[in-house]
Amino acid sequence: MSDPGSSGDPRLRLELRGGIRAGDTFEIGADRLIVGSDRDCDIVLGGPGVSGEHASLKLREGHLVVHDLGSGTGTFVNGLKITTPTVVGPGDRLTIGGGELAVVRASEEPSEAAPPAAPASRHRRRIGFTTRGALIGTSILLIGAAAAIVALIVDGASRTRLTPEQLIARASPAVVRITGSDGAGSGVVIDAKRQLVLTNAHVVVGNGALEAQLGDDRSRTSPLQLVAASPGDDLAVVKLVTPLPRLKALPLGTSATVRPGDTVTVLGFPGSFQTTPGSGQIGQQQASTVVANIGSVSQVDVQATPDPSLPTYQSLIVHQAPTNHGNSGGPLLDERGQVVGINTLGNPSNQGQYYSIAIDYAKRLLPDLEAGRSHGLIGWNLVQLSAEDPHLTQTLEDIYASDSTYAPYASRLAADTAAFLQAKPATTGMYDLGDEPGSAADKANVGAGWLIYNINGTPVRTMSDVCDIVNSARPGQTLRIHEYNIAGGSDSSELSAQRAIDGRSYSWHVDLKVPSN
Repeated sequence: MSDPGSSGDPRLRLELRGGIRAGDTFEIGADRLIVGSDRDCDIVLGGPGVSGEHASLKLREGHLVVHDLGSGTGTFVNGLKITTPTVVGPGDRLTIGGGELAVVRASEEPSEAAPPAAPASRHRRRIGFTTRGALIGTSILLIGAAAAIVALIVDGASRTRLTPEQLIARASPAVVRITGSDGAGSGVVIDAKRQLVLTNAHVVVGNGALEAQLGDDRSRTSPLQLVAASPGDDLAVVKLVTPLPRLKALPLGTSATVRPGDTVTVLGFPGSFQTTPGSGQIGQQQASTVVANIGSVSQVDVQATPDPSLPTYQSLIVHQAPTNHGNSGGPLLDERGQVVGINTLGNPSNQGQYYSIAIDYAKRLLPDLEAGRSHGLIGWNLVQLSAEDPHLTQTLEDIYASDSTYAPYASRLAADTAAFLQAKPATTGMYDLGDEPGSAADKANVGAGWLIYNINGTPVRTMSDVCDIVNSARPGQTLRIHEYNIAGGSDSSELSAQRAIDGRSYSWHVDLKVPSN
């Protein structure tokens, strides 16, 4: 890349290359600019290969930083596809879809003879330029032999900051209260026509009898159907079974523009102390109306594995807007009311630290999830049991005590199992709490109460280990699951772990076929 910090005029501009109006330029200001095909982008490009929000541009002390926003076709600098934010300067070329933009200094004269672009008849591009609603240029360009109009688009409304009251009023009708037989959470309508809702996988996967309530209106309810999920990314799309009229979807923004110090708003249905309607009893239950919490962003694009029983989150926004049980799956909004994250986690050991999955990461998965193509959805419910856990015996005793068959022997079974797992070599694995009926795990008879310690010859100690193996497998491929039956043996008073201590057989394996969607 050329040196954007060399002496001379520090201002930069983009110059259109190709077509009959090659050489027309657009100055770059200090604001971060979004390039794409959506009408509310700062630089609007039409034509094939341009995603809705394709790339971002940011001028920092004369350095122009280009960042691809998870586009389908990629962003190219001097012919090379970029995968990380990239600094460019005068002389560099940006290719987005079929369009090419050259970076030049504001003091340079426009090119007399621009390098030829792809045949103009193949591309109909519409180019506009706004910055936070302020008009920068007024050119109307005609591109190529087909004389496609390349028009300037100004949409100040989508760039206008809302008051907290305006934001909550506009967004609340699209926030979804999700309840089921095994838990509750939140979601956000992302497609009103198809009645689709985005949420966390941990809110809906394995949770039966799902039902949705739209916003604060208790009369607007519908059963929910799982469309697809990616447990390794903790994201899922569900659909309203009973179509609801006048449904509102929230616009998906871009997390690439989120910065530390930005104000964000969490919307959802967290647990709270409320009076149960009709009973007069007060207790902890999920809120029945949308709750808003406001805070500031601490970090962006953070990768984290918060717990061995959870997957590795590839891109998180860390913020201080309180996010509690029941908020999972709801939207994190910027000051313009656009979704920039999906609320997912809180850190109980660090007060005021909450996590949302960055929406740009979620966007990469949405085409598959909306089309019903799941990623790594096996249908088991796994938590880690670790030989190094100082509370292992108590955890096991709680597991056995919850099952009436083993409850009378819970203390001894827990002690036996802990001794088995802590014996050399110590064993840590993923304990199956139960399998979804009809799922791949159910069909393979993996079985609740078994400890998975190896898949296809690879030890598994965390949920991330499991996700890595499953997500790298081909649809239809067979995985061999090695496990210990620690839930009990043929005699309910005797544990398979005890048989292992006595030198008898204790290990089993099952073959699981990876589902095709």
